[in-house]
Amino acid sequence: MSARGNAEAIRTHAVQWALYAAARDQREGVDVSGLYSAHFWLPAPPEIERIRARLDDIPRELVWEDRFRNTVVTEGKNAILTHFLKGSTYTASQVLGLIEDTGYTAISATNTAANITAAAGGSPANGWNEAQSSTCAARQTPSFGTASSGSLAASATSHSTLATDTIKGAFLLCRSTGGTAPSTTVGNTSGALYSAGTFSGGDQAVSNGGTLQVTYTASA
Repeated sequence: MSARGNAEAIRTHAVQWALYAAARDQREGVDVSGLYSAHFWLPAPPEIERIRARLDDIPRELVWEDRFRNTVVTEGKNAILTHFLKGSTYTASQVLGLIEDTGYTAISATNTAANITAAAGGSPANGWNEAQSSTCAARQTPSFGTASSGSLAASATSHSTLATDTIKGAFLLCRSTGGTAPSTTVGNTSGALYSAGTFSGGDQAVSNGGTLQVTYTASA
């Protein structure tokens, strides 16, 4: 059997999510939008990893794809307007976290970082809970590149999953209007909430030993 035939016979696990976020707000003629994309991987058995080490062209199966509109919240808009148009000094600081299904009702433009909870239940003030540290040990820090053609893309953040859970979406935190940076600690309420959104195609499962990769691209 050819190398490609061997590769196609290997059972791999992959979930790839392409999440389009395009919430727009008209403020003095400025539109704000963005693009989330995410990939969830599980480690392959040892024999597959041995083959993968020799073959760079092992095909991967696209299991699931989705697009959704996110909400760029008022707190996040205030933060970027303050730092861009009013601030004299500014050091960028962003973190990206995950939203789980438990306790979810809705995402609103009035959501704030101060109301973030990771309690896996109850009636969260934002209408959603962050995935607990038992699912992902920490939020991750995106690294943004150079803006071009009205867009600014970040490198992928990798979230190691520690347990079986159902993920509903993602959110991005930035530095607050007062200059407070967000934290990578799950459930921390520092900083300002910039945007949040959920998958339009339904909730997605993660499990122990997997890696969820998320990328965010901002547009204006």
